[in-house]
Amino acid sequence: MIGENSDDLMRMSSSDESPKEPEEVMKAPTNAKNKRKGKKTVEAISERVCAAVKYVRSSPARLQKFKACVEERKINSKSLVCLDIETRWNSTFSMLKSALVFTKAFKILKTKYLPYTKELRKVGGAPDDEDWDKIASFPPFSSYLL
Repeated sequence: MIGENSDDLMRMSSSDESPKEPEEVMKAPTNAKNKRKGKKTVEAISERVCAAVKYVRSSPARLQKFKACVEERKINSKSLVCLDIETRWNSTFSMLKSALVFTKAFKILKTKYLPYTKELRKVGGAPDDEDWDKIASFPPFSSYLL
């Protein structure tokens, strides 16, 4: 085996090609870009859901419309959606978890109330079915079925 490795080294050193620089070796195709895209997608979904929750919680009239959607879909929950608090590390989780319970109400709000849809266009739009499915598929939320 030692002889084979030394023969390989001799062939590499005698070839016309120059050895690759360390930077070129590091430029090998990786999934780093895909991971970053995935991270952006998660962040974008979180931002859209947060914007939807903020919209609902921003005025009593909006909250009443949301409650009407909750009643229409017969969602039995004593709590409502909670806002994300930037200074608390677990508040985004709590916000997504509470919003997941009211997915069907948010879908009705999106189809019935034009101001909701218009307002959320500023932040990339209202959460769609794919966004809700992705949230539900996150491991911490997989126990909460839609």
